[in-house]
Amino acid sequence: MQGKWIFLSLTAVITVVSFLYGGVFWFIFAIWWVRLLCFRHKQVLYLSFITVLIFAYISIHHQHKHSSLFANQTHYSVTLFANTVRVNGDTVTAKGVIQQEKIYLKIKAKTQKEAMFWLDLTDDIVIEATGTLETLPSARNPYQFDMAKYMKEQYSIFWSFNIKAYHLISRHFNIERFIQKQLEEYLPNPLRAFLNASLFKDVERDILEPFQESGMLFLVLLSGVHIQYILICLKKCLYKCGFTRETVQLLMMICSVFACLSQVTLGIKRAFLNETITKSRLDTLSGFMLITIFINPYSVFTLVFQLGFGIPVLYQIYPHQKMLNFLFSIPFMSAHYFGVFLFPFLLPRKWFSITMLWIWLMSLIPVLLDPLNTCVSLLLACVQWISRQPFVFFVTGRLFDIQYVALGICLILYTKVKKKYLVYVLMICILFVQLPKEQVTVLDVGQGSSLLLQTNGQTVLIDTGGDVLFRPKQKWKEKKRQSLAQRTLIPTLKALGISKINTVFITHQDKDHCGALEELREKIPIEKIVFGKGATIRGTDSVVAPKTFDVGHATIQLLYPFEEGIGNNDHSLVFLMTFNKKKWLLMGDASQQVEHSLLSMYPYLQADILVVGHHGSKTSSSKAFIEHIRPSVSIISCGVNNRFGHPHQEVLDRLEKTLIYRTDKQGTIMYKEEKQGFEIMVHDTTE
Repeated sequence: MQGKWIFLSLTAVITVVSFLYGGVFWFIFAIWWVRLLCFRHKQVLYLSFITVLIFAYISIHHQHKHSSLFANQTHYSVTLFANTVRVNGDTVTAKGVIQQEKIYLKIKAKTQKEAMFWLDLTDDIVIEATGTLETLPSARNPYQFDMAKYMKEQYSIFWSFNIKAYHLISRHFNIERFIQKQLEEYLPNPLRAFLNASLFKDVERDILEPFQESGMLFLVLLSGVHIQYILICLKKCLYKCGFTRETVQLLMMICSVFACLSQVTLGIKRAFLNETITKSRLDTLSGFMLITIFINPYSVFTLVFQLGFGIPVLYQIYPHQKMLNFLFSIPFMSAHYFGVFLFPFLLPRKWFSITMLWIWLMSLIPVLLDPLNTCVSLLLACVQWISRQPFVFFVTGRLFDIQYVALGICLILYTKVKKKYLVYVLMICILFVQLPKEQVTVLDVGQGSSLLLQTNGQTVLIDTGGDVLFRPKQKWKEKKRQSLAQRTLIPTLKALGISKINTVFITHQDKDHCGALEELREKIPIEKIVFGKGATIRGTDSVVAPKTFDVGHATIQLLYPFEEGIGNNDHSLVFLMTFNKKKWLLMGDASQQVEHSLLSMYPYLQADILVVGHHGSKTSSSKAFIEHIRPSVSIISCGVNNRFGHPHQEVLDRLEKTLIYRTDKQGTIMYKEEKQGFEIMVHDTTE
C-alpha cells in the first residue's frame, strides 16, 4: 500500500463532502468510483469501500448531533478552558464544557479588576455558574460568517451560556495558556501577534489586518517549513551529542503526538509528522488527512484543511509544476474570500519560509527583540501598502457549485495538456464572465439602511449603513469592534461579485445611513456619489428634486427635497424607483411632515413596494400616507432588539394590509429575477 494511501484519503474527502453537502458532489462521488475501478488494485478497492462505510457513518452521525441541554436550565457546573478566554472591554468570552457538552461562554465583567482576572488567567477553572442559555447568532446576509453554523460544525457547540453570577471551585494547569502568557510578557507587539498566529492560530486581527487583506495570513497559519528546518537541525545536534537513532525517533514521536493533540497550527503538526515518519511523505500526509477527517468531518470545509493538505499533496505528486499550487488555490479562495489573492503566490516559497525561520530564531535572543520588532513592524507596513494596490485581489463573487466543479476539471486538464494557456483562458472565463444580475437587495446592516440595485451590469447603492456607537462612561469597558463596512457591507458586496459601484446615493448624513461610506470607497471603487444639497458629505454630485437617473433597466426619480437643506432626517432624499414594472418608494428617514409635502406635490403618487421611512418609527408612515400610496409590500430596515424599539407597533398596525418584510426578523431581503418572473426572497437567519 506504499504510495496508495492518497486514494483512501481522497475517498474519505469525497464521501464526507457528498454526504454533508450533496448536490453536484454525488456526481463527483460516482466519477471517483469509476476511477477506482479503472485502477484495478484490489487492496485499494476493498479499503476504499471500507473507508466509504466508515466516513459515511461518521458524516451522518455528526450531521444529526444535537444538544442535551435545555434552555430553561439556569444553574450549571462549568469547566472553562483558559486558552480560549478572550477579553474585549467588559465582555469576556471563552469555550467550556457543561455536562460533557462543549459550550460558548459569555461573561460581563462588572469591574476592571474582574476583567484583569480573566485576562491574566492561566489555569483551566471549574465554576458554579448561574445564567441563561441562548442560541448563537446566524448569518443575516448572503455568504456572511455564520457563527451558529461554524460553532456547531467545528466545535459541536450549540449554545451560548450568558453567565450572570459565578464562584470558583477548582483550578487545573493549562500548558498552552501558560506558554501564551509567557509570550505575552516576553515579546512586544507586533512580534508577539505574529508569533502567536503562527504558533497557536490566535490572530489579533487589528494588528495583523494587513496580512489578512493581502492574503498572506493563511501562509502564516499554514507554514511549517521553518519548523521543519529547526527540527532537522535539532536532530543533527542530538546525533552529535551521542543520542542513538532510536532515541531521537522516540523523542520526535512523543513531540509529534503532543503537537497533534495541542492547538498549534496545521503547518507545525505537519512538520513534526514529516520529520517523524520519513519513509513516504505522501502517505504521511494522507494518513494525517484521514485522522483529521475522522475527528471532525466538517474540517474539510475549512480553508486551512483545503490548502493545508491540498498544496503539500500536489507538491508531492507534481513537484515541478509550481503554477499548479496557485491554480489549485483559486476555487478555494473564491469560495471563502470571494476573490483571488495574487501576492502570496508571487512570493518564492523558500523566501517566506526562511523569513519565518529567522523571526523564530531571533526571537529567542533577548537583545535582538527590539530590532526584530521594528523589522516586523516594517514588514507589516510594506504588506499594508501592497494590500492597497489594485493587482493584489480580484473579485470573483461566490460562484455556483457547478463553476467550482468546472475549475476542478481545469486543474485535471492542466496536468494532462501541453498547451497550458488554454487552461488559463478557460479558468478566467469561468471566474470572471458572469451574466448580468437583475435584482434589488435590501441588506441587513443592523440599525441602519442600505439598498443595492443590480441591473444590466450596473450597480447602485442607496445608503451604506454605518455604526452608531454609544461609548461607555469608563474607558476600560470600551470594545474593539470591526466596523459595519468590514464585517458586513464589503464582504456581502464582494460575495455578490461587485468589484465596482457606479453610483452611491446618500439620503442624508446620519451615521446609520452613510457611516460606512469612507471605508467602502477605500475598498471598492465608486464612480459617483450623489447626496442632498447642503449635506456635509464628501461626494461628487449635490442634488435637489426633481431629478431623474437612468440606471440600466431601472429609473430612479428624486422626489424630495425641493430645496437646499442641512442633511437631517427631514432633508432625506426620497426616491421613486421603477424596476421591472414595479414602483419602489424609498423614504429614507423622512417624517410625516415630509410625507404631507410629497402628497401635496405628487397627488397621484403610488407605489407597489414601500421601503418604510425611519426604520418603522411612529414619527413616519402616517395612516393617511399609507392609504394614499397603497403599497402591497412594505420593507422595514432595522436592527435586532434595537434600543429605539423600531419598528413601532403603531406603524405595523398601519401597514397591516401589506405584506411586511423586516431585516431584524428575516435578514437580507432580495427581489430578484427567476425563470417564472420576479420574486421576493429572504435570507433565512434560523439555520
